[in-house]
Amino acid sequence: MGKDIRLNGYPFTVVGVAPSGFDGDVVGEEMSLYVPLSMQPEIVRGRNWRNKPGTSWLSLIGRLKPGMTAEKAEAEMNVILQQSVQGAYGARLSADDLKFMRTAKIKVAPGGGGVSELRGDYRIPLLLLMGIVGLVLLIACVNVANLLLARASVRGKEIAVRLAIGASRRRLLQQLFTESILLAFAGGIAGSLLAIWGVRVLVRIFDSSAALPLAPDWRVLSFTIAICLLTGVLFGLVPAVRTLKVQVTPALKETTAVLAESRSRFGWGKGLVAGQVALSLLVLFAASLLVRSLQKVMTQDFGYQRDHLVIARMDPTAAGYKSDKMKLLAQQLVTRISSLPGVRNVTYSVNGLFAGSESGDAVIVPGFKANDDRDRVSMEDYVGPGYFGAVGIPILAGRGIEGQDTATSMRVAVVNEAMVKHFFGGLNPLGRQFTIDDANELDKPFTVVGVSKNAKDHGSGLREEVKPRFYQAFQQTQDPTQIILEVQASGAPSAAISTIRGEIKAVDPRIPIGSLNTLDGLVRGSAADQIALAKLSAFFAGLALLLACVGLYGIMSYTVAGRTREIGLRMALGARRLDVLQLILREGMWLVGFGLAIGIPLSLASSRLLSSMLYGLKSTDPVSLFAVIAILAVVAVFAGYIPARRATKVDPMIALRYE
Repeated sequence: MGKDIRLNGYPFTVVGVAPSGFDGDVVGEEMSLYVPLSMQPEIVRGRNWRNKPGTSWLSLIGRLKPGMTAEKAEAEMNVILQQSVQGAYGARLSADDLKFMRTAKIKVAPGGGGVSELRGDYRIPLLLLMGIVGLVLLIACVNVANLLLARASVRGKEIAVRLAIGASRRRLLQQLFTESILLAFAGGIAGSLLAIWGVRVLVRIFDSSAALPLAPDWRVLSFTIAICLLTGVLFGLVPAVRTLKVQVTPALKETTAVLAESRSRFGWGKGLVAGQVALSLLVLFAASLLVRSLQKVMTQDFGYQRDHLVIARMDPTAAGYKSDKMKLLAQQLVTRISSLPGVRNVTYSVNGLFAGSESGDAVIVPGFKANDDRDRVSMEDYVGPGYFGAVGIPILAGRGIEGQDTATSMRVAVVNEAMVKHFFGGLNPLGRQFTIDDANELDKPFTVVGVSKNAKDHGSGLREEVKPRFYQAFQQTQDPTQIILEVQASGAPSAAISTIRGEIKAVDPRIPIGSLNTLDGLVRGSAADQIALAKLSAFFAGLALLLACVGLYGIMSYTVAGRTREIGLRMALGARRLDVLQLILREGMWLVGFGLAIGIPLSLASSRLLSSMLYGLKSTDPVSLFAVIAILAVVAVFAGYIPARRATKVDPMIALRYE
């Protein structure tokens, strides 16, 4: 307290210390600095957002009075908002903003969790991931249940002896449940220790810059204990009940080493294996859809080649640059960077490619009739001379933005194919004019001088159709807000990053560089949640496949052990080893086929939940379905082959003396 610190060159005196806490995306481990809102223009130089009526960044935080409900507070705040819109505040708004604010509503929500973008970005992926993990847990539990069933058959004689000397079935049931629950808790403890490390890996995979609380708390531990108890009881129930059905007298005979259930054609164990196959198909199909969707997203036609581009986002406004000086700065940067070795071309814009900013306006196009207000909106960018050639977006008709498009020349625009289709009815737009629907822009029409190919240039549109967009000349813009440099490198773009940074700082070291990255890196960053979800779902699908393989191997090994006499007798009567191999494999494939018969309709029905997350394919994609069926079939053959091959090596003479 009382210490002086400097922020953006301005001195501040520390007057208080607030406790660490969660305020959205940041936890107490991160440093937070609270300054008066009235000093915002000094903190973020060149931008007095607090006094701009169209700015929407402000969040209001309040505490309700006793007896006041959130619903009443929301109603009263909306009344105040509409009164403001009708008064002095509304008089300062543009026509478009005023129309929007007349129908706008303030939403009052609990503020204890802060304002966080993480919830919106990762809520659906994490819920889906939880569902996949739940299915893998179910498969693992089925495997344990199968092992308990196999062990129960081996313990038949032990249980019979206990019953014969007076143990009650209730007492034995308690013992079996205790063993099952202890097994579940042992796995839960091991899993909890692994999860402490795994959750940190998970956060790194999702590439979140937020500091999240990763240590398990009482809620996580309570959930883990409850799941362990539930799985221990549920999946120990059937083996325990089956064990207690043992008949004392037959079980005490040396000739009966296994339960009658092991000799049945289709028992509990085999049913559980079929269920495993069905669940594995469900997980594999979901993962296959997500992976193929991501592949289509990343390999789609962006409208340009993105493998040699470097994007630099700068904020000259924060360094004190105004309109004319910023335009001159953009030209100066292009001149310096274009002379660097390994640089083919350089251009600049306001929004750029995947740089994290976007602009849009309602436009007036003569002859176009809009269905609603959103129908009139077009995205826009402000680009420098040679932008389309440097970035690689083809000009399909007319020309691009060139050096002659200055502040004193006719205002021009290049429109993309989507804008031609939407606003011009697909007709040739060259020479036609349109205006931005704003009082200050109605007398400043744009003349269309070119048509560009549709281009994916913003992360939010990776899985969407390209929106209508027009490009106007940066040098004709009244007040550019920032500069995005697009640099086309002749070699690896990552190698040019440090050189570009040095040139920017050589021009003016005060200019903040918000980001400097390859375009491929920015594209991957915009699809980070999809990439992480695809990786994790593929991992858990592989785990589910492994568990199903282990389950099938276990039940087939157990079946072969229980049929040793039968196999020996068949071979003694003339059966060939190939016949025995086919017999065992056929039984294993029959189990897989039964599981597939259940899993295919289940997978097709469940995959509809993924429809909104897919790009370029349907939730019933046959290629994905056939691929996972083939994978399951191949894995099943390998899982069943080892027990089947072991069965072919049975010596008939030894097998006939078995037991």
